[in-house]
Amino acid sequence: YAVIPILLSSGEIDRALAAMNECLDYAVRSGFVVPLAETRCLTAQLFARVGDSETALRLAEQALTVARERLPGWTIWVYSTLAEIHLLAGDNAAARGAIQAATELMKESDIGHLRLVCLLTDSEVTLTEGNPVRALDLAERALALLLEMGVKYMLEIALLRKGRALPALGRLEEARSVLQEGRAFAQATHARFSLWQILSALSDLEAQLGHPDDAERLRAEAREIIAFVAAHISQPELRKSFLNTAEVKRVTG
Repeated sequence: YAVIPILLSSGEIDRALAAMNECLDYAVRSGFVVPLAETRCLTAQLFARVGDSETALRLAEQALTVARERLPGWTIWVYSTLAEIHLLAGDNAAARGAIQAATELMKESDIGHLRLVCLLTDSEVTLTEGNPVRALDLAERALALLLEMGVKYMLEIALLRKGRALPALGRLEEARSVLQEGRAFAQATHARFSLWQILSALSDLEAQLGHPDDAERLRAEAREIIAFVAAHISQPELRKSFLNTAEVKRVTG
């Protein structure tokens, strides 16, 4: 249960899926309700990130049923997960509806990591909507919450969200510094799934700054990590869907 988020961030998809399935099996047999919502959300996120939105939505809906009936506080995470799934599938309106539901629930929650997931997802949705000012504010609120909680869980994602919002505000050098910090943390913690995204964002930034050689070098590093992730997906169709996701195709061409 505890290692699943680590495996997911590492890009070791087969190991993550095996751990998720084992955790859900034990949860069903033991009656431990939290994984029936939380682990299903993480599994849904995994499928969404590798391009299988249909499976992701099915799992998220199952998690939502459990959360509503037995674990109301976790509906924040489920709606945040649904927002991510819809966003990755290109349905921005559905993503906004889901994250709005999570945001309303967040007002009554004092569970730090649930608030964190909501803030980070809202930042991503908001940037896609073309509002970098609010996206930056949400990312900075997430970073402040991490500091308040005294943890670094998902720090690389928070830095990625901030680093993606800053260039749209013309703050390119600041964006580079933030993304480099995120890169260093992702490398140190083997958070490969975020690392290739950070390298891609840095590549785009260097291109904007007029450094094509640096941009290509960073893109090549991102491609290497994408290849690692693909090599750790044994199911051919799932590997193919990952390599055909829009964000991966932007890097690999």
